[in-house]
Amino acid sequence: MSFSTFKVDSLTAPVTNAGQPMVSSPFSFFLAAVPGTGYRLYILTNVVDTLFQATIRSPFNAPTRKANQPGTTSTVDSSDGNILASPYYDGTSIWFTHVIDVLGFPTVRYGAINLTNNGKVVDAAVAFHSATSDDFNPSLAVGLNPSGTSVYLNWAFTDAPAGTATSAVVDTLPAGQPIANLIGTGAVYAVGSTTTQTRFGDFSSVAIDSQVPDGTCAVAAQQYFSDDGTWKTRLARVGTCPPPVLVVLVPDVRNDDLAEAGQVLAAAGLTVGQVTDVLDPVCNHIGTVLFQHPNPGTTVAGGSAVSLSIGRQPPPPFECP
Repeated sequence: MSFSTFKVDSLTAPVTNAGQPMVSSPFSFFLAAVPGTGYRLYILTNVVDTLFQATIRSPFNAPTRKANQPGTTSTVDSSDGNILASPYYDGTSIWFTHVIDVLGFPTVRYGAINLTNNGKVVDAAVAFHSATSDDFNPSLAVGLNPSGTSVYLNWAFTDAPAGTATSAVVDTLPAGQPIANLIGTGAVYAVGSTTTQTRFGDFSSVAIDSQVPDGTCAVAAQQYFSDDGTWKTRLARVGTCPPPVLVVLVPDVRNDDLAEAGQVLAAAGLTVGQVTDVLDPVCNHIGTVLFQHPNPGTTVAGGSAVSLSIGRQPPPPFECP
């Protein structure tokens, strides 16, 4: 199969390792979910062609219906069982997620294909919010940790019997824990409203925060509907994440005296740093701020110090006009 033909296969998703140190591999991998069969693994080699690698037997059924919503007969698309979000490669396994049918409910499936066994072994489990929820639009990220891989699974769900419209949930498989069913253990981070739109956005994403060691922090993005039925996107930091750094603009305190400058900086969430006296040869800033660092309009972390230079009168025999 040529690469150009393979690219248009709607069942196929390229495998990535976003937000992490690069994992070395001589190939690029592509993964296809095939209802009734399982998965097909392809590799892209340096000779351009995309080659079929293996069929991994792990049968599933595609969703048999769309997601129900409370208070309306309008339903939300739950996909046809294809892989929408990019799988992750951790150096040994390819992690994936998509939607399947479980007892007539759209349900999230996630798992990993171990490449050390020539791609013949898949370990998979399901995730859903409750026994009456319809779960769809999943994505995942894999953190590389000395204790094993940490998996962050993000998806949307509705629960018509419980009166819950499209909402976003994220769950975590701690480092080193075997793949297991995630049932009702996720944290809901956005609650939406009912909509008459039938097509869901097909946008779902998780990325590892590369600034936090050992893949212990991730950022999830998921869509939902606001009260007026319009699209909204909610972001959430999950895992062991340091507090976010507040970024503020440095105000202009030039021409203010020291007391005034201190009040303005405090109101902006900043502090007064080093204060020095500098000669003001033109006598326009005697007793007021002549220079400041950082400059006005600069973005800095909240709580940062701003250094001030206060103008002072030149010594005799010079006299200000």
